Amino acid sequence: MEQCQIGLLVGNTIKLRLLLRQATKAYTLGNDAELATYLDAQFAALDGSNFIAVDAVINPGYSDGQVAQQNPFYALMFSNDESTSVSYNFYRGSDYAIEFLKGNFPGAVPDARLSALYGLNDDDQYVGHTQGFDGTQSPESLSPIGPGLVINSAQDGYLMTAAESFLLQAEAQLLSKLSGDAQTSFQAGIDASFNLFGLDSSTYNPTAPTIGWAGTDAEKTEAIMRQKWVALNGINGLESYIEFTRTGYPSGIPLATTAQSSTRPKRLLYPSSELISNASNVPPVSSAQAFATGPFWAQ
Repeated sequence: MEQCQIGLLVGNTIKLRLLLRQATKAYTLGNDAELATYLDAQFAALDGSNFIAVDAVINPGYSDGQVAQQNPFYALMFSNDESTSVSYNFYRGSDYAIEFLKGNFPGAVPDARLSALYGLNDDDQYVGHTQGFDGTQSPESLSPIGPGLVINSAQDGYLMTAAESFLLQAEAQLLSKLSGDAQTSFQAGIDASFNLFGLDSSTYNPTAPTIGWAGTDAEKTEAIMRQKWVALNGINGLESYIEFTRTGYPSGIPLATTAQSSTRPKRLLYPSSELISNASNVPPVSSAQAFATGPFWAQ
């Protein structure tokens, strides 16, 4: 019974995510009245439902017994003896993310999640790599992935975090599509993100619009997306990319210094395996189109 209840909560939360995926097109861009009518009805049916309030994890018995028993994410980093690096030494922190979490951007404040998301370099400092820099431009010693993300072979995998759930609710409530207080859900999302790493959020108080809960509805939306960007860092970066494609937030994240375009791609190209095995059903999408036109729910 308990498993069924958890499944229902996860299902409700995934449905909320799917509805919000289309919300920008229906409500912000305002170019699809039929979609808006459909979403209104779906949100109304979902209103009053319960969503996940704890992290939804998977762990069928991960251990260091042998490679096949490891948590798959940890297995990408270390062998099952937990001392031999497989690829851990090749992953290093982003300069922008680390400096943001240090509080070195307008409105940002020092964020204790830095110590969970990134590790100290050889000089006991948090130092990130600027995307596009080569070995001669980047600092010699960089921060690795942090101890809150790479724990051990037996660590849980995440299906969906409570932080994402609360931040999804905050956005829907800000749009007046779900009952409840958006600011309360926003704060609950921050608290859940800190709790995931065993950290205390009581001293964390982002001060500026677009980072904390202040300003216009657009600024509050960006604050939601900014907190989701932090909360999903190292856990579900693809979801952050999708949300950026949908909303344009969080703003200010720099492109790689070697970028050939002034914008980020709005969609991913189909892999060569799909072109080989399913060519007749793959729509033609050029690299230029990937930067110019988003998927159907972002047009």
